[in-house]
Amino acid sequence: MHVPSNAKRCSQTILNTRCIFYRIRQNRSDPDNFTLCPILDFANHGTERTHIFPVVESEIWGTAGQRAPAGRKKAKADAFAFYGPSDITVSQGRELLLKYGAHSNRFLFSEYGFVTRFRPSDISSGSFEGEVDVQEFVEEMIDKAGPIKTVIKFTLEDSGYWGDWTLHSAPRPAHPSWRLITALRLICALERYSTPTFETRTAINAWTDVTNGVGHTISSVNERRWRQRLLEICEAIRERAQSSNINKSQGGPSWVSWMAENVRILWREELEVAEAVIASIGAGEEF
Repeated sequence: MHVPSNAKRCSQTILNTRCIFYRIRQNRSDPDNFTLCPILDFANHGTERTHIFPVVESEIWGTAGQRAPAGRKKAKADAFAFYGPSDITVSQGRELLLKYGAHSNRFLFSEYGFVTRFRPSDISSGSFEGEVDVQEFVEEMIDKAGPIKTVIKFTLEDSGYWGDWTLHSAPRPAHPSWRLITALRLICALERYSTPTFETRTAINAWTDVTNGVGHTISSVNERRWRQRLLEICEAIRERAQSSNINKSQGGPSWVSWMAENVRILWREELEVAEAVIASIGAGEEF
């Protein structure tokens, strides 16, 4: 079969394989240190114990001796090998699995196109580490704070606490992330003000003390308020997940129904994590 040359060039541009950082040059930024590792294409993600893990004795992340003027001098690079745990048997023809890392399902879905399946009881029992991103809910809450929202956003950004606000089902009890707690505390401390004043500065100072571990709480009122806001976020997530309408695919390629199931799992994860955090709030759990 004749393949046009332009088709070959097109296929070459979309070729994808796993890459690793392997230190073979003294200059850490040398492109030779970022190399293809096609053997990893044969290893897929597993949620439990890994079948293989990399072992390398050469220096990887640190500086390896004096850097050559041209940055091309080779660093000490021993063999990069993959081993399997001694207590796991991998039979011939069996798929090799490794953990891609502690990634959430939303990350796995957006980056790799799949999600980790879990049983109906796994989130409530804490055996599955469910996670929900609540960025849009918090941003909406800040927008509703009125003119003071610019102060809230600046303070969070300046302190390194803007974004990455999440809910987690494990470790138990199901809980909000520290970053989310920190953001909600600030919102509840400032939302009643319309403009920056001496009082807002005092509130921000108290929030900073709590964030840095100098103080335990801003006030008992602030604690009640942010927990109530957290409850409102969880209830909104639950309502949204319950109203999602992803029907089972009828006909078409098999991957369509498989992908639809992935989306349903994402919605189910949001629902169950939100319900688990609601239960924690109702039980008076300390976060």
